[in-house]
Amino acid sequence: YYKIAEKIVGNENIRKEEAIEKAKAIMADNTLLEEIDRIYAEENIQYFYGHPVHYKIQAGDKDTALAIVSLMTNMLRSQARMIGSRINIISDIKENAYD
Repeated sequence: YYKIAEKIVGNENIRKEEAIEKAKAIMADNTLLEEIDRIYAEENIQYFYGHPVHYKIQAGDKDTALAIVSLMTNMLRSQARMIGSRINIISDIKENAYD
């Protein structure tokens, strides 16, 4: 009913300005730019505090989606909100997967 894959993405520390440049390079929409602001907000907890969030990524193709996921993983690691770089990707979800 769906596919699941596990990947390890890079461990690059990334500053907010770099994240914005990379997001614009992959032509991300405003929702990603808004999330970048939230991830780098001063009032955020700057240490690992359990699993911070689950994201639903929609992109034109899987390569672009993986680029977004890698960028977000590096941002969260850079802000000490994640301690690892292992991600699970659930894709090709069929309608009856929820039954």
